[in-house]
Amino acid sequence: MDAEDGTVPLDETYAETVNHYGRIFQQHALASKTYFAPIDEEEIARLGEMHSMLGTVFDNRLIFPPVSKPGKILECGFGAADWAVDVAEHYPDAEVRAQVCYFDPFL
Repeated sequence: MDAEDGTVPLDETYAETVNHYGRIFQQHALASKTYFAPIDEEEIARLGEMHSMLGTVFDNRLIFPPVSKPGKILECGFGAADWAVDVAEHYPDAEVRAQVCYFDPFL
């Protein structure tokens, strides 16, 4: 773990991918049944569109119910961390942690 930012390097086991029907999936996620969606560029785009759509539907509210000054915020593995980035920008004084189970092979 990096003492400065709290990140943990990715074990190479999690970087292994498999191609099913022209889509890229994370091998470990399929084997452990922890993440079922593809991890390719098409999925990245879909997740981004869903994030934008939900922002529109919920009038750009990030937290329910609204919190004026949250101290710590935890994002638990949904999507490609767009929400965690948005909430960190909106609440710059909060400590934001994201547990992202989505592996982007293009980063």
